[in-house]
Amino acid sequence: MEKSIRELEYKTPAISILFLARLIDLLIASAPMLLIYIFYKIYDWQSLLIVFSIFNAIVFTYFVLIPYWLKGNTLGKLICNLRLIIYSKKRLFFCIILREIYYLYIPLLFQLLTQIIALLFFKYYRPGDNNIDTNGWKIAVMIKNIGNVFFAIWFFYLVITIYLNPNKRSAIDAKFNIKVLYISKKIKQDKVVVMNQENENRGPGLFDMSKIIIDKENNFKETNSLINSLVDKSVLNGAVIKLIYKNNVVFNKAYGYNDLGLKQEMDKNLIFRGYSITKILTAVCTLYLIERNLLNLDDDIALYLPWFKNIKLYEGDKIVIPKNKIKIKNLLTMTSGITYGGKNTNTEKETERVLFSLRNKNLTADEFTKAISEVPLEFEPGTKWKYGLSYDILGAIIEKVTQKKYSDFIKESILIPLGMKDTDFYLKDVSREAFVYRVILEKEKNKLEKYESFNFLSQQVYEEPNIIMGGSGVYTTCDDYTKFLQFLLTGKDIEGNQLISNNLLIQMRTDQVHSLKKYLYMNINDDFTYGYGVRVRINNTLEPLTSLGQFGWDGLLGSSCIIDPRNDLVVCFMASTKQTDGSLVKNLSKAIYKDLENELR
Repeated sequence: MEKSIRELEYKTPAISILFLARLIDLLIASAPMLLIYIFYKIYDWQSLLIVFSIFNAIVFTYFVLIPYWLKGNTLGKLICNLRLIIYSKKRLFFCIILREIYYLYIPLLFQLLTQIIALLFFKYYRPGDNNIDTNGWKIAVMIKNIGNVFFAIWFFYLVITIYLNPNKRSAIDAKFNIKVLYISKKIKQDKVVVMNQENENRGPGLFDMSKIIIDKENNFKETNSLINSLVDKSVLNGAVIKLIYKNNVVFNKAYGYNDLGLKQEMDKNLIFRGYSITKILTAVCTLYLIERNLLNLDDDIALYLPWFKNIKLYEGDKIVIPKNKIKIKNLLTMTSGITYGGKNTNTEKETERVLFSLRNKNLTADEFTKAISEVPLEFEPGTKWKYGLSYDILGAIIEKVTQKKYSDFIKESILIPLGMKDTDFYLKDVSREAFVYRVILEKEKNKLEKYESFNFLSQQVYEEPNIIMGGSGVYTTCDDYTKFLQFLLTGKDIEGNQLISNNLLIQMRTDQVHSLKKYLYMNINDDFTYGYGVRVRINNTLEPLTSLGQFGWDGLLGSSCIIDPRNDLVVCFMASTKQTDGSLVKNLSKAIYKDLENELR
């Protein structure tokens, strides 16, 4: 059956809506004071102090305490369908106080100061007795007007700066990464396939997984045979595989050698270069920020990386201005027009030269992404699909939004909550390095040759780099990455906290390219399409038959993953041999599902 995901959509508000919400708040906060002025007369300093104290208590309660209870929102914002979004919930109270000091207390305190000074001049400065031109009256009026003028100028300054900001944010909001967003009335509906309960045990690739025999060495004969064959034929030097069903280890084994020369066996605890399986992590981090309204799928990426305002486009050999902007969704779906390096197109050739600059260990993320922005796109954003550096650009955007290094943000938000202690963006334990090999043909037979140094798309390997590559930079173990794959089924961390909603996880594994599917060239077969960072099975007619809704991805050195929501199964396969084609993941899927069929049917 089809299920609709219904969500409210957020967008940048018009300045008039922001002004109206603030006006409503000021009127509400002023109402009690109007009543006090009507029924309570100020006749001396004591009565003035009472009114002043009541006024400040009302202002503090309405603009600080109530918003704290309402997660940053005021009645004016709620009435106008606005929501205040603060990234760090731990700093909520601190951010609210700073905002109100900036918005309200600076002009109010300045005006109050001028009022006090004016009052003192009026009362005590009388050199000309009752002459209005020489006594303190005239000076008092001037000082009072200075306060009023400053008050007006300050609010005019706020309106102008917010209006000129592309995200309609004030300086204080930009500094502390605070957003005020408008809840659109538009309801977003994404159709996804959800299987009926009655169909759970029907169709290819569906099994009664409760009957699986846990940790039986003799299970998975097809899978064992395939991987041993790949090792024997020198297609792989070795590998580690792990299958999990509902937190139970179904199968876990290491094959071959990590160091062929020393005959050092492959170890389950080795740290592998993940390469493109990094993209799934970055997709999740992006969705994490979207769920918290710190990013929007339709945001122009130039809002975060301003150098993408002036993007160009290749039309043949001619460089033109593209009609479309690159949006966050274009990066997630590989429809941005940004490519990897290569020799086939002008964009690939220029990108290749930029990637060469990664050898500079001092290069910053801003310098790298700026260089990418200067390469004309291969196609108009949103019109084709092509694998490229889109996820590396997403990593840089995440840094801008969170104001943290991407590696720090992902540790705090995803890796630590999932207990992924061995995962990082450099090889932090050299003693556990999974060595990298390549296949060379010698006398018509495969031969494996060890790389003494393999740093493709890496600025640093053994130290944390300046540039965290969101599309290829992760180093992880089979055990660690399996924890992440399990998370993709539920969105919950090891404590049971919901980090990502099921709705967003479903969107991630839903067809997001639609008619652009015809441009996909990195698929197992035509039954698969592309979601956010993953291939997704939407039909089940071509070999290898697995299950509808199965999704995953793979990396340059052979590591790959399968997440099967219908069978509640995840598969993590780690390898470290540079691949020459895409047959490995296809053959592995076929073997695993053949074994499941043999064991459970």
